[in-house]
Parts: sequence; C-alpha cells; structure tokens
Amino acid sequence: MEPYHIQLLKAKYETKKKENPRYTLRMMARLFAIDPGSLSQILKQKRQIPKSEWLNFSQKLKLNEAEKKKFLESLWIEAHLKQSVMEALESYSEVLDDAIYSEIIEEWEFAAALCLLNIIEGRHFHVETLTLNLGLTTERASEIYQKLFQYGLLEKKDGVVYAKTPHFSTSEDTISQALRTAHKKELSLVCEKMESISIDEREITSVTFAGNKEDILLMKEWIRLRRDEFQVKFENKEPDEVYLFCLQLVPLLKKEK
Repeated sequence: MEPYHIQLLKAKYETKKKENPRYTLRMMARLFAIDPGSLSQILKQKRQIPKSEWLNFSQKLKLNEAEKKKFLESLWIEAHLKQSVMEALESYSEVLDDAIYSEIIEEWEFAAALCLLNIIEGRHFHVETLTLNLGLTTERASEIYQKLFQYGLLEKKDGVVYAKTPHFSTSEDTISQALRTAHKKELSLVCEKMESISIDEREITSVTFAGNKEDILLMKEWIRLRRDEFQVKFENKEPDEVYLFCLQLVPLLKKEK
C-alpha cells in the first residue's frame, strides 16, 4: 500500500486534472518549485521529498490540520528517522505566528545561537555564552536568549538548556519577505567576514555561465539538494564552530585574541 503522502499527492493531482483537463504534472511541479522529473520520481517512490521541503509541500497543498498531521507522519515513517513518529509530531505542535516567524528568519543570531547549543553543553548555555562566542553586545545577547525561550525554541530543565523544534506556521508572503530580509543581512555578514577572516578560514566562490531560462526550476532544485547534501556531510556530532553557508562559507564564532 502506498504511503499516505503519496496517496494524497496523487489525489490532489487527479482533482486538479478533473477541474482542468489541461492540468499537467509540470504545472503541479511548478507549485512546489521543483523539477517535473523529480516530482514524477517522488510519486513513483523512487526518491523522497527532502526534509527541508516537507512544510513547503504541506502549505502548498493547503491541507487541513488532520491532513497535515497524517502527511508529516507519513514522511517521518518513509524517512526511517530514529525519533519516534509520536515524538516527531509533538515537536510540530507549537505554532509561531507570522511576526515571530519573520523575526526568527530575519535575524541570523537565532539560528547561530541554536547551532551553538550543539557545541556548548546545555548547563553552560547563558547570555554570556552568546556574548563571548557570537560577538553580540550584552543587551542583544540577553534579548536573543530571552526570546529563544519565549518563542518556544529552547527550554530549561534542572538548570540545563535544551533545544525544541516548534512548527513554524505562517503565510507564504510572510516567508518570502522574511527570507528577502534575511538574505540581505546574511550577505552583509559575509562581506564583513570577508574583510575580517583570513582566506584560509573561509570560501567565497562564484561562476558565470550561459544557461537557459527554462531550466531555472531544475537549477533551483539542484542547488537545494546540494545544500542539503552539504549539511548532511559536514554537520558534525562533535562540532567546534558554527558556519553560515550560502555558496559562501564563513565562520560565525568569535575568535579569542
């Protein structure tokens, strides 16, 4: 029997096909901003939907809460993740509103702080930790630290800080605007690091080539897949640095003088 998420995708496609006989798999692929060939492989269960795209798929399909829960549960099962399905679903139970979600995306300190928790033991994770390692002012570090708990991204038990994984629920327009703001700040940060970090500690590269506009969806998907592969390959169980990667690679932790 086919997994629920595959059944649902096929049912949505057939519904659209009945409404519009001209509706094609290419048109459905455009909805998810992926290549038609990749969507075809997903439907044939020859490849999985990348974890980074799970929420995107559920939003684009306009699922109700019951459908979304079953959709995500089906994806967790297919991915054979070690975390139990029920624990995974519980991690999606907390919902952030548009304004909070935008702030988290726009401000690089939130992601950097959460990554830092993979390096620093939870019992030693304090405001001073963010100040010393990320080079933040005490005021800014205190603000980020407090909001991480306020927004449900962190929790503290017996004096030890743990990371949580809330379900980010917001409109696509909000996501788009937040990402634009975030990318601008990230590029500014990369420019700053280019001047302050030696070339041995960073990599900033680019290529100019002649291409075809019809391949844009394929190119975007290729970049996203390589991004995910890059993270899987280099995300370490014993980390000692926090990196920002956007085809530029720069360290974010403050170096001791």
